[in-house]
Amino acid sequence: MECTALLAASAAATSKSSSTSISIIEDIWESFWTERKALLKFKSSLVDPSNKLSSWRGIDCCTWEGITCDEITGYVVKLHIRCVLFSHCLTSESLDPSLLDLKYLNSLDLSGNNFQSSMIPEFLGSMKQLHYQTPCFLQNMTSLRFLDLSHNQYSSWSTHVIRLRHLVDLNLEMNNFDHASYWISKFMSSYCHLESLDLGSNHFHGEISGAFKNISRCSTQNLKYLNLAGNHFNGELPKELDKVKRIRYLGLGNSNISGRIPESLGKLSCLRYLFMGRNMLVGPIPSSFENLKKLRVLDLSGNGLSGNVPFILGQLSNLKSFDISYNFFNGTISEVHFAKLSKLESLHVSNNLINFKFGYSWVPPFQLQSLKIFSNNGGQIPPWRQYQKVLDAVDLNSCGISGTLPKWLGNMNLELLDLSNNHIYGTIPKLSSNLTSLDLSDNILNHLPSNIDRLVPSLESLYLTRNSINGSLPDSLCNMRLRDNHFQGAIPPALCRASQIQILDLGKNNLTGYIPHCVGNFSGITKEDAEVLEYFPKDVIDQVLKGTDMEYYTDRGLEVVNFYLSYNNLVGEIPSELTGLDNLLGLNLSHNSLDREIPSMIGNLTSLESLDLSNNNLVRRIPSSLSNLHFLSRMNLSNNNLSGPIPTGNQLQTLDEPSIYDCNPQLCGDPLLKRCPAKNHQRTSILKMMMEIHGIKYGLVHLL
Repeated sequence: MECTALLAASAAATSKSSSTSISIIEDIWESFWTERKALLKFKSSLVDPSNKLSSWRGIDCCTWEGITCDEITGYVVKLHIRCVLFSHCLTSESLDPSLLDLKYLNSLDLSGNNFQSSMIPEFLGSMKQLHYQTPCFLQNMTSLRFLDLSHNQYSSWSTHVIRLRHLVDLNLEMNNFDHASYWISKFMSSYCHLESLDLGSNHFHGEISGAFKNISRCSTQNLKYLNLAGNHFNGELPKELDKVKRIRYLGLGNSNISGRIPESLGKLSCLRYLFMGRNMLVGPIPSSFENLKKLRVLDLSGNGLSGNVPFILGQLSNLKSFDISYNFFNGTISEVHFAKLSKLESLHVSNNLINFKFGYSWVPPFQLQSLKIFSNNGGQIPPWRQYQKVLDAVDLNSCGISGTLPKWLGNMNLELLDLSNNHIYGTIPKLSSNLTSLDLSDNILNHLPSNIDRLVPSLESLYLTRNSINGSLPDSLCNMRLRDNHFQGAIPPALCRASQIQILDLGKNNLTGYIPHCVGNFSGITKEDAEVLEYFPKDVIDQVLKGTDMEYYTDRGLEVVNFYLSYNNLVGEIPSELTGLDNLLGLNLSHNSLDREIPSMIGNLTSLESLDLSNNNLVRRIPSSLSNLHFLSRMNLSNNNLSGPIPTGNQLQTLDEPSIYDCNPQLCGDPLLKRCPAKNHQRTSILKMMMEIHGIKYGLVHLL
């Protein structure tokens, strides 16, 4: 932009005096170098471990990351280098005051970075031209209207901000403010121009009613956005809620609020977004909610609300997202509840006691993008779902659905389908070509088509645990949980073509033969190529430990990479290629007939957290490389024919339960009571044996 300004000034030289034109060019040129030098000096005071500011090089600073220049003058007017969700964060012990040389800067955002160890610089208070700044506490900035101090560790409100009477937008989310609730109402009364206030995820406490009592008239007239979610309030919501008449966004979720929802809440006719999930609210949805005609998002999930879902909600024609999951609602939901909800995109009513009653030919007025109604009383897969053309995720687990899968499921553009824990029988029909994850666990299916990869060509994860499926395994899929069925025969080598596999659970079947050596091809279980699974919120990992079936869970977003072939009839060796899967978290080959030694390089599985090789016929020593597994927290090697000393060191020292080595009579050393013979005793025994073989008495040799 500075270069553009220089060219414009040069062109102006044809119509102005030479000296004047040269003066303009020199001023712009000087400003250009001054701003560039100031930014580089400021950068030098930062620690940038992720190279976020790697673009801060070259001549034109207007092209640098986070810099915005005026399109006409070329001056730097914005500097935004915030850190979002702890990604690409900067740190500093002392920010350089060179930013004072950015004379035309009017917007500064440094939020979310790690400047806790440094004081808020005094020089920021001298930047009176700023309209939007983060952070800023000093009293000179009397024109400030937007202030963002979110994602820091501030715990008190500085007296320097008392003069900021023109604030309209204040964000203090995710800090350490620890005031009583009445401080909030007092604060809002002190800032009459405030339109948006975000105090979410702090430590405010006390009765929630205190946040709304004695609010001055000026606050109630202007406030449009209020977020108090994620604090430590208690008590019931007050009737005074209706004082904030112009409120459009009200966030009260996850705040320990109890009692009933007051009728006064329905008087907030401007309300568009209402978040009250994850509290302890009880009772019904107030009838006054019929007045919330502008409401777009309603979240009442995770409470103790009960009663019938009122018909009046079907009149909220602007509603886009409706979530009442994890409550105790009962009764029936029918077509009347959706009469005018033509804009509805997300419907979550899971974990209630609701029955659904829809006419067979009913065509809904909406097009959903997300549908979750699991753990209710469904009875069947409602035919109206076939008309949902943009729906990409359906979760109907634990709904009491019985019967076969309808053929019209193949006409839907689903990417995720969860029908687990129902009473579905028969086989799997042709499904959406876009389907990537299918969960039919805990049903009574008896057949898996051998051409499942052609019926569902995009399928990456298949969950069929605890069905009654017979036959051979399919040749190729990405991630499979086929545990606890009746599959038989050998593991097909063609399965190894699914190189991106991250979950392979074939436990509790009737598989025979060898573990194919090509399992080393599973690049999805190597650190170099592993991706993050995003299909289900958790993955249950089975492990036999201390003779008991155990389960542990991994949260959504973690790399879930597991290899389970337990409870089959596999023989032979554990392929050494398996030790190349260095991102493997869980390995369970227990309850087979494997009869060779444990691979010597098993210590290469450096990510391993759970190892179960129990109840096989494994022989020889436990490899010393096992001590390299620094994350190992669960292990079972019992009921084998292992011998020699148990390796020691590192994480193995914490696995001190003797039962994990049970029924290996030739093992010795900690944590077993059986001591290993000392090395010199072993040598003496060998010498004695050799002497006796040659007819020489041990005692005579010892005298020599």
